[in-house]
Amino acid sequence: MGEKNYPKILIIGQTFNKSSGGGITISNLFNGWPKDKLAVASNSNLYFDLDLSVCEQYYQLGYNGKLHPFPLNLFLPKIKCGGLSLNNFKNIEAEHGENAITGKYKKIYKLLSELLRFLGIYNILYKLKITPEFKEWVNAYNPDIIYSQLSTLELIRFVSEIRERFNKPIALHIMDDWPTSINKPSLFHNYWKHKIDHEFRELMAKSSILMSICQAMSDEYDVRYKKHFVPFHNPIVVDDWLPYSKTQWEINGVFKILYTGRIGKANGKAILFMANIIDAMNSEEIKIKLDIFTPDYNTKNAYSINNLKGVQIKTTVQHEKMPFLLASYDLLFLPLDFDKYGIRFAQFSMPTKASEYMISGTPILVYADNRTALAKYAIKDRWAYVVTDNKKDILIRALNELYSDLTLRKDLAERATKIAIQNDDAETVRQRFRENFILKSEKVVEVKYPKILVIGQTFNKNTGGGITISNLFYGWPKKNLVVASNVNLYSDLDVSVCERYYQLGYNGKLHPFPLNLFLPKIKCGSFIQKNNNSDGADQGENATTGRYKKIYRLLSELLRFLGIYNILYKLKITPDFKEWLKSYNPDIIYSQLSTLELIRFVSEIQELCDKPLVLHIMDDWPNAINKPELLFSYWKKVIDREFRKLLDKSSVLMSICESMSEEYEIRYNKEFIPFHNPIEIGNWLPYAKTDWNIKGKFTILYAGRIGRGIKKSIFDIAKAVQHFSLKNDNIQFEILTNNFSEIDKLVKHNDHVKWLKPIEYSELPKKFSNVDLLILPEDFDSASIEFLKYSIQTKVPEYMISGTPILVYADERTALAKYAIRDGWAYIVSENNETLLTQALEELYSNLSLRRELANRARIVAIQNEDANLIRENFRKKLLLN
Repeated sequence: MGEKNYPKILIIGQTFNKSSGGGITISNLFNGWPKDKLAVASNSNLYFDLDLSVCEQYYQLGYNGKLHPFPLNLFLPKIKCGGLSLNNFKNIEAEHGENAITGKYKKIYKLLSELLRFLGIYNILYKLKITPEFKEWVNAYNPDIIYSQLSTLELIRFVSEIRERFNKPIALHIMDDWPTSINKPSLFHNYWKHKIDHEFRELMAKSSILMSICQAMSDEYDVRYKKHFVPFHNPIVVDDWLPYSKTQWEINGVFKILYTGRIGKANGKAILFMANIIDAMNSEEIKIKLDIFTPDYNTKNAYSINNLKGVQIKTTVQHEKMPFLLASYDLLFLPLDFDKYGIRFAQFSMPTKASEYMISGTPILVYADNRTALAKYAIKDRWAYVVTDNKKDILIRALNELYSDLTLRKDLAERATKIAIQNDDAETVRQRFRENFILKSEKVVEVKYPKILVIGQTFNKNTGGGITISNLFYGWPKKNLVVASNVNLYSDLDVSVCERYYQLGYNGKLHPFPLNLFLPKIKCGSFIQKNNNSDGADQGENATTGRYKKIYRLLSELLRFLGIYNILYKLKITPDFKEWLKSYNPDIIYSQLSTLELIRFVSEIQELCDKPLVLHIMDDWPNAINKPELLFSYWKKVIDREFRKLLDKSSVLMSICESMSEEYEIRYNKEFIPFHNPIEIGNWLPYAKTDWNIKGKFTILYAGRIGRGIKKSIFDIAKAVQHFSLKNDNIQFEILTNNFSEIDKLVKHNDHVKWLKPIEYSELPKKFSNVDLLILPEDFDSASIEFLKYSIQTKVPEYMISGTPILVYADERTALAKYAIRDGWAYIVSENNETLLTQALEELYSNLSLRRELANRARIVAIQNEDANLIRENFRKKLLLN
């Protein structure tokens, strides 16, 4: 199995650091990239403030590459240019760091720079050139793609020249709308305005990848430049932030407000405005304070603010300490200026700190014009209190409301956390970011999808195995997926994943005489099904119910008891099926198995096709498939022997969960890779519950199959509901299943139990979040525990992501109970005890905090463990078999 494809990137201009917005963003986006495939060439001082954990290859540009013209170069420190070694960073940083920041005669340098801008000759004199040394360094590194955030005309020209000289694809990433604000007033303002716009457009036309900082910028640039920009904002490592995330929103004494970041361009006036309001409110003896952690702590603006009552300027803390710092305050302040320049500069930008503020669990106050991307995002997704008027009384009213309303603070914080996890999870964002480079890189091979033949299991949205493979194979090219199955293929198929099928069994001798007399005659062979109303729709219902179904079932059980079922039941490879296999020519055979006839059939196909075999075990059927019969011991040995033979022939072995993998490694001395049903987080989180108050009846829900291993436990839940209702009639148990016959009597004799007809799979997110409690039950008898001990129900991650608290009712030896106990995502009753079950319902009903904590924990674990994008990629790689 090959590693992930990471193109070699050369970054021009922006450095990896933890102090600037652009630096933090690329440090988080490129984190995990192999260090030998990242390099930076920059005209900023590289001997100071680098994030060496991400990248170690640097080239110092500018000072002998003629960025600064005479006489300005006389007022700058002499810093050695060229390739930098990590080993000499510490020694040289001490020598050059401070001088490079303050600059010798900094005031003179600044005045001369502004004079050059006003005279309109700044952009003539300021330039970077490709020196022989830099050319040699780039050739030695040999990047696949050039990445730059740009921000100046000299960088536009330098990146363009690099592209021409080295013939490499260009990736541009725009952090703020500098193209509209880069050109300051001067004698030749209009000339340089048109010149910058023209050269920027030329570079965009030559670029292979265009990225923006947020969706609002992408939308604007699509109109302005007629180019598609993919938005990538600063992502967050959820696991690094959530342990510190605020969970209590009471205010203890002083109302503490925090702002972190720069003071100046596009926000300095708004910060000053807020500071003066804090000063006035403290004069009225209101206990409120504003702390500002900023790298600009020693500027004139900072000094003037620091003298106000309740306002304190502090030096910024290390970025690693931010999760703790943000969660220690009562309110986070996120401001942008309201003047024309501030709005124009920040209108299509998104502050780097926004995602970090949101994940902190501390409520946020956004103070910005409603035309800015920041305000639009906060208003649209309701993750902050938003003030869009530059008026003192409105801002004071907002502060008073946020101070006095605990529920408001809690709701804003929880909503922001949810949105941040949904949109900014680093693992997901980095994956998309990497793929963005792969898809556009001229040297990267296209993603491979082997041709798969699925034997037995169908793609559907009603069975556990069907839902699992529908979600695992989703996005696979349809031409590279086919199914051959002995179940009725003319109903209940998920044709969004696979459209090519072969109907097995009825002329391939699965059902022996006289059982075949009691089954419908369904046409066998290959077909393409575009929707569920195709040719065999009229056969669907008959095949499901079965003609003379009871007689057929009795005869089947009799054959099992007599020990001849496994002799008579078999699938054979017909000439038609053999021809179909040959024409499709699969790369891999995949099967979930579940019966002896499938073990034999898959083995026969594998020998015929001579193709790699992948087995995926959904539950512990090898240990439970053989029912009591006259020849029980004989068939148990036969099944075990033939299953083990098939394991030896297999190239990849998969299980449904970690517990099964661990057990099977001991039992069969084979490695099994766990692949459970993944979830499309984007399809579930928008519906996830955010309000855990019970409105109306306390509604609990079980959704899914009722039968083997899950039946007695359903009745136990119903009894507990009945006991609960003796004290509190405000409860209802809903059962959403197509196995109504199993609970017919239960529904008729219990007023608090209601049967719901199955709904479309796409409707489940809304349904799960609209109830108060979800039930995950498993039976406690030895046969059920034996059958389910190493399995995880398909619905588990779907329950977890819903935001609704979960009650697990299962023996502690089962994989389900172990998972819930280990990661704390459910309330667990692990004894077959009606009293304990009733007490659990009572506690969950009365304890709002418990429901909220369980729901939030489950959602976090689901996002971490069950994300479909990551799991599908791992699944695909395992099927590459190399």
